[in-house]
Amino acid sequence: MASLHLSKNGDFTSNLRDLMWQKQENRVTGVEETLDRINQLPDALLVQILSLLPTRDAVASSVLSRRWRYLWNSIDNFHFVVRNDDKAENFISFEDHVLAHCTCPKIRKFKLDLNGMSNREFELIISLWNSFAVERNVEDVVFMCSFDDEVLYYKWPPSSMCTCSSLITLDWSCCTFDKESVIEWKSLKSLKLQYIMFDDDDIVNLLSCCPALETMELSLFEGFCRVEITSSNLKRLTLESHKWPCSGEEDSLEIFCPTSSAFGYFRIPWTYQV
Repeated sequence: MASLHLSKNGDFTSNLRDLMWQKQENRVTGVEETLDRINQLPDALLVQILSLLPTRDAVASSVLSRRWRYLWNSIDNFHFVVRNDDKAENFISFEDHVLAHCTCPKIRKFKLDLNGMSNREFELIISLWNSFAVERNVEDVVFMCSFDDEVLYYKWPPSSMCTCSSLITLDWSCCTFDKESVIEWKSLKSLKLQYIMFDDDDIVNLLSCCPALETMELSLFEGFCRVEITSSNLKRLTLESHKWPCSGEEDSLEIFCPTSSAFGYFRIPWTYQV
């Protein structure tokens, strides 16, 4: 361990400089040793590690060395998040660049967090990005955006996603159900929606199109007063922050469940386990 002392001529600055230089050398040596150990790992494992990082950080790893330059092209987990200092055009350009260089045949998770951006700026590009994910047989989709006056402008689900047979979990916010959509989600097991506009028929249609659905969570929703559960696979239904429709009708929310006559009718069950 280096020691710091005051020399006879009082050259304290020189000793301090030597100590700082030695610590810096030790730090650099430690980083190099760590990188050497990491570089001994096979490419497939390095790609798995990069897939766990935010996509921006995974792409930044390309500057580490020649070997790392193209590793991020093979990641199968994408997490795009808008930062406070991001401009819309820069963010779009970055994501387009990443997706254009993606070589993985299957996307495990595709998360898009647009909180902080104006919703209308991404109307067309969101559809294109989702189409890309569907083409790569995405399993898990998360979409988040800012809640503002335009929050219900989006029609959901995107047409490119309506017949995505690979979809297992879906988490979406800020939209209005598109009555003209033809949904066929045979593999979907978990559905989470917030800031959503439904009516009674929309709920029926949605549930009928998801025969494998096991969990459904709705929060900050409005437009319906009745939910009829026809699937025996649904194990958990969570409803939170229901905004009653201004129709003059009784302020109640009815839940009909065929699994047990004792559970046939419920009024405002915020969380209900079938």
